[in-house]
Amino acid sequence: MTELRDVALDIAGSWVWLVFLLLLLGIYAWFSYRFTLPMVSKSKRYLLLGLRAIVLLLILFLMFEPVLSLFYETKLRPVHYIAVDRSGSLSSGKDSADKVNLMKEITGMFGTKTGDFNFRYIFFDGRAEFAEADQLGSLLFGGNATDIEAVINVIPEETPAASLTILSDGIINKGGNPLTRADRLGYPVYTIGIGDTSRKKDVSIRGILHNETVYAGSETKINVTLSSYGFKGEALVVSLYEDNKLIRSENVTLPDEGVTPVLFTYKPVNAGEKKITAEVTIPKGDEQPGNNKKVTYIKVLSDKLKIHLIAGYPSSDVSFIRSALKADTSMKVTSLIQIAQGKYLEGNYSKTDAEQADILFLVNFPASETSPQLLEDVRRILAEKNTPFFILLPPFTDVQKLRNLSSYLPFEIIRSGNGRKEVLPQLNENYKLHSVIKAGTGALQMSINGLPPVIQYDWVLRSKTGAQPLITIRQNNVSLDDPMLTVMSIGKLRTVAFNGVNLWRWKLNTNDVFDFDSFITGIARWLSSAEERKLLTLKPVKKLFSENEVVEISAELLDESLTALEGEEIKLVISSTSVRREYIMNELGRGLYETMTDQLPSGDYRYKGTVERNGQLYAADSGRINIGEIDFERSNLTADANFLSALAFYSGGKYYSSKNYDDVFSEYTRLDLKKAPVKSSFDEHRIWSNIYILMVIVLLLSAEWFIRKRAGML
Repeated sequence: MTELRDVALDIAGSWVWLVFLLLLLGIYAWFSYRFTLPMVSKSKRYLLLGLRAIVLLLILFLMFEPVLSLFYETKLRPVHYIAVDRSGSLSSGKDSADKVNLMKEITGMFGTKTGDFNFRYIFFDGRAEFAEADQLGSLLFGGNATDIEAVINVIPEETPAASLTILSDGIINKGGNPLTRADRLGYPVYTIGIGDTSRKKDVSIRGILHNETVYAGSETKINVTLSSYGFKGEALVVSLYEDNKLIRSENVTLPDEGVTPVLFTYKPVNAGEKKITAEVTIPKGDEQPGNNKKVTYIKVLSDKLKIHLIAGYPSSDVSFIRSALKADTSMKVTSLIQIAQGKYLEGNYSKTDAEQADILFLVNFPASETSPQLLEDVRRILAEKNTPFFILLPPFTDVQKLRNLSSYLPFEIIRSGNGRKEVLPQLNENYKLHSVIKAGTGALQMSINGLPPVIQYDWVLRSKTGAQPLITIRQNNVSLDDPMLTVMSIGKLRTVAFNGVNLWRWKLNTNDVFDFDSFITGIARWLSSAEERKLLTLKPVKKLFSENEVVEISAELLDESLTALEGEEIKLVISSTSVRREYIMNELGRGLYETMTDQLPSGDYRYKGTVERNGQLYAADSGRINIGEIDFERSNLTADANFLSALAFYSGGKYYSSKNYDDVFSEYTRLDLKKAPVKSSFDEHRIWSNIYILMVIVLLLSAEWFIRKRAGML
């Protein structure tokens, strides 16, 4: 029911001035007809006076642009949203028939109450959509995902919700966690749990741990984690596949419950993005057979990481660093060690190794014996190729020659000297989680502080903006800000600088936690991770999709200066061995694009995006995704009552089991008895432009003219 709540009349000006001018015009109208020629009757004179006064007052009133506002309130009937889970987990498992029958019983009860309450129904699986009450009887449970956050997102803000009721097993496998916003919804969420909450006999692939990037021809370890419950002593086979081809199988014997790690050695033959699948045989009696397989992707690079070590003078630090690098089979190490002017430990100087290197290690460089040509070649490589590098200095470093490389160092050299001091490393806790630190220490980063001392020379260094001093020094139990290990990353160029001598002592330390070789190779890996930003980057929302799920892929397009490029056409091709789809990506602005595909059948897919400018290929990117191989809905069939209870609690609602779900209707009655939601609205009428008032003014003026004409006053 809609009621008029308030009326407001506004003018463009002051009401005081309006009243004052109205009085003046009223007096003017009175004087106009106080005496008339010829004389007319008193009644006719008062009639003319009234007509004149009304016209003048109306014209003046309209000049102040009056606006009439009418405010209304409409009392709305409270809306209770009923969200019904139609995902495949409800029709799976040994209790599938019980779950489906229970869901039909509950939805049937809601259908009978539709006339008593203002229900709006939502069906959801991987997406949510509104439905009518007559669709409850034909509900099918075959959705390939469960996204409860989608239910919250679909509720319109313009139609306030009195409550939300969710009928589900609470097993979510898509979208965000609605618990993060449950207390801010503004309405209670009632949850009705469907399904068995007891732990089920199960063997599953819990995870696949691997390096994100490996090199063709080099071995790497892949750790497959097996989780089991209720199969003590069961002998199973765990298999690892590359692009659906068997790599290796391992026999395992299961404990009563817990986690069993299975370690595989993987040596890719060629480069590319590889699909890695781990699978365990399904034992008899497994109640959740849909989780015995897991898929991941590994990026295989075509060649080993090429490292070129240049030493201005041989030393123990040079030997230990080179040995640590060569111990890693994923790295190809070349070296140039100068022993005298123009003489080198391993052959003659050639700039080819330095030019082709992915990373440079500069130790005791440049020395006083370093030739100007070698120094210039290194400077040019850093300037033109942005080759990341590690540098260790002094004692043999020539500070004057080093200034030729000052633009690429993470610090400025304020002063240099020959004095020596023994200092201990002090971890800068602001950077204790940096990958360089973690490479040598694992989770025990503070073990850095227990390493042996090194020698520092009296050089005064000032860190540049953006430099990060990972390790500073400690002398006489006093922590100082002088840098020992500093890193800097600007664009593709990355630099690591170690200020100290006798770094080799860290290899011989008695600290079992710190690994010197991993520390050095960790530096190399951090340096190598500075990849050049691509002009076109395609990114699917995930790598693994359910069968018939819509695939979403976004793109970022840049010009040569790495700024957003708009107005271009990105062609996207998604293909498998039997399917090929072509799309033109939708532009969102600011160099961002997106595509949502139609439903695709199960299989391994490759996607490739291309951009052409002036008839030439400008940019391209590609990758792989999988659709339907992992059945997320049947990977976990244990109802999550704890999640449903928490969602109800934090939102101010209640959780109901299948035994007492009908108590929720009393909550609807209670909410309906509270103050009904009110929708406010108003109508605005611009009186000054109302055609009917203008017509009245014209008619009144005409009437005055007609009467004066008949009375001989004109």
